[in-house]
Amino acid sequence: MVYFLPNRKTYFTELIKDLSLGCKRVHVKFRELAPICKSFVQDLQDRPKMVLNAFNVVASEIFHELKLANLRGILEHPIDERDQEYAKEMMEKIYTLRVVVEAVEPLLLLCNIRANKIGKLKKLDLIGKMVGFKGNVVRVGLPRPIVKTLEFSCDKCKAKQVLKFEEGKYSQPTKCIGFECRSRSFSAERQSENTVTYDSQRIRVQEILDDEDEYDAGRVPRVMDVEIETELVDVNPGDIAHVSGIIKVSPTEEVKFNKNDSTMFTLYVEGISIVSSKVLE
Repeated sequence: MVYFLPNRKTYFTELIKDLSLGCKRVHVKFRELAPICKSFVQDLQDRPKMVLNAFNVVASEIFHELKLANLRGILEHPIDERDQEYAKEMMEKIYTLRVVVEAVEPLLLLCNIRANKIGKLKKLDLIGKMVGFKGNVVRVGLPRPIVKTLEFSCDKCKAKQVLKFEEGKYSQPTKCIGFECRSRSFSAERQSENTVTYDSQRIRVQEILDDEDEYDAGRVPRVMDVEIETELVDVNPGDIAHVSGIIKVSPTEEVKFNKNDSTMFTLYVEGISIVSSKVLE
């Protein structure tokens, strides 16, 4: 996948050049990216994690280069000593940026996402794929902390190691990385700079029924839960939202307690972005 030829880097440079040093993400519209990346649409749908990581790497590189250039300008022509000290301190940092793709298309209907088949496409084929859909926001859950990475120290030799948790699923190290240390007892270093957490919210989105459709008349609307970082939530109950995210599955409570039943799973969406339709108009 070759996405970042000169004209595409120019697009990101224009978006990023005015961002402040403390900025952590840049929002881009799907419709703006699609014309300059020929294979982007299909690759984003089929391999969303890989494509988004590629965007993050390139955007971070551009952001870092632009900010270093600005800081060098401050060092060459400082207004006072404080500016000079500030520029020296900030130049030692590594600046990273996350790309948030908004309003992914084509839009799917919730009834198709939750159906057993979409034409010849089985529902299971959507798991791990990027989708976009619209619906009414009926519930916005409270923020809850999710651990992304956590540093552990060995209770015996004090060797440190960092574990990364996929989808917030907690686990402990299985062995110590210290030389000839066989300890299996570890303590979590919650205050370490290598420990990264974020707040997540669960948002419930309800499909929009067509009053003129005889099939929809009197039917209970389908719903889909969306797990998304709190900082990306910009909707309230009652809003019509455009959701972009990756289809995931999780075992239901019955499966967790009944090991013999392995067929009960719940579909949900790992949210990449959720935007009110009013903002997109």
